[in-house]
Amino acid sequence: MSDLKYILFDCMETIIDMDPLPKQEDYAGWGYVDSGYEKRFGSFNYFYGAYRQSKEKFAEQLKEYEEYDSLNSYLYAVGKCLPCLDVLETEKIAGEMYRNFWKKYSSFCYISSKKKELIRRLSDRYTLGIISNFKVPDGIEELLERCEVKQYFTHVTTSILSGYRKPHHKIYEDALKATGLPIEQILYIGDDEICDYQGAREFGFDAYLYNEESIKMLEDLLK
Repeated sequence: MSDLKYILFDCMETIIDMDPLPKQEDYAGWGYVDSGYEKRFGSFNYFYGAYRQSKEKFAEQLKEYEEYDSLNSYLYAVGKCLPCLDVLETEKIAGEMYRNFWKKYSSFCYISSKKKELIRRLSDRYTLGIISNFKVPDGIEELLERCEVKQYFTHVTTSILSGYRKPHHKIYEDALKATGLPIEQILYIGDDEICDYQGAREFGFDAYLYNEESIKMLEDLLK
């Protein structure tokens, strides 16, 4: 890797970890609980059923791997559960629940001091960037800021901005353009077999799964 100049990372569970890892229902539950609107829906199961239905509807309407804002799931669920509301009231309730979700989600995110130090040292020698599947606009940037590592990354490419999530080629292409470098000078590392290894390699990146072996390889790059 003598010509390596740029390292791209996946974000969640690669750079930033969560404790606890969210279950599927948490994405709805974090917005629902303590929102102040629980009585309007009657039960969480009623709201969660509509929230899950939103994913099915979007999957039918969108192209394969096409991304959508997670706020849209709240808008759909509120509208489905409370059809008597006008547009402004639906948007108000969905927006408040969405902000409630994000506050809780982000509170569970952290980065270890050991990983932070490795990133700092890598940034002294290489340019670093992020490729992340994420449905919250500017969410990854906010999490990197909260975890005090944003200054080490020159560019963040997310699925919500690209319009497509990994392993679709467009998000890799957008990230490659942002580096301004030939693909041969870039290394990509992430924790997902399909998105961060198979898809990235098929696109043309030199890619490695994030594990103890790849961490050792990153440490060797600093020697």
